[in-house]
Amino acid sequence: MVNITAWKDAKSLRLTGHGLKLDQSFDLTEGITVLPDVQPLSAADLKKCDTSKERASIETMHDIATFTIEVHEGQGGVQLANAGWASLWDFHLLSLASKAPCFILYSASAGKAGITYSVANRNLILSPLAEVRELTVPELEWAQAHRLAFRELIKDQQFSSAMRYFGNAHYLFDLEHRIMLLWAGIEGLLQVDAEHSRRIALYSAILLKGSEKEKSERFDLVKKSYSLRSRVVHGAKPTKQKLDAGYVEATNLLADLLSRCVELGRVPTRDELDRRSFSGDLV
Repeated sequence: MVNITAWKDAKSLRLTGHGLKLDQSFDLTEGITVLPDVQPLSAADLKKCDTSKERASIETMHDIATFTIEVHEGQGGVQLANAGWASLWDFHLLSLASKAPCFILYSASAGKAGITYSVANRNLILSPLAEVRELTVPELEWAQAHRLAFRELIKDQQFSSAMRYFGNAHYLFDLEHRIMLLWAGIEGLLQVDAEHSRRIALYSAILLKGSEKEKSERFDLVKKSYSLRSRVVHGAKPTKQKLDAGYVEATNLLADLLSRCVELGRVPTRDELDRRSFSGDLV
């Protein structure tokens, strides 16, 4: 069961994550700091976990932890726990900033009675990502600058669904299933409800920034990548090499599209994308 708890006398809690790393601390906003370190576990406090399964999960998760988001809230207790819940979206924001997946593992909050731990991911068993990406300062600054716009867009059903698809895809064990879920996010975000590879490629090229040459190359790449998606959906068995490439391409495309929506502050409508096919970039 996903849970975030905090002592009444606690002033901060740590949300430990996997998938990203950084060289120095960075204040994402007031009260929210991204940290490069992972706090050691306290064996004595781990024994206080509700179940042995939860304790084992936290110990296993700690082995793959790569960074931390620290949340400060002066009132402690419920208010601090709620602030921690709200900050779970910051893992998605950092994914968009870095164009790479990352996810929450567990939370920890220190008070006079010790440290209280809680599993903050519904998956008790997690496989480490193939690559841990480094968060650069420009990427962190992008997240800082667009955090409010991201929070507003989360209220948009199209955007939040596509964002959840992006976040959930990387938990799946099979590359075929990851590819299908990522493309479901792409299709939903672009409001394409059938297999129209040309329309998806065109909308992607319009929505994303770039020169005419870059947009043309993007158009060709998306059409090619979509063909792999269609083969997977219809039961074909592409090679492992093609699946690896298709997974990376779908991940990058959905992250690019989501981050571009954040920069625009909205999800463009299908009519708007159609009109822009004659006039150029979205603004």
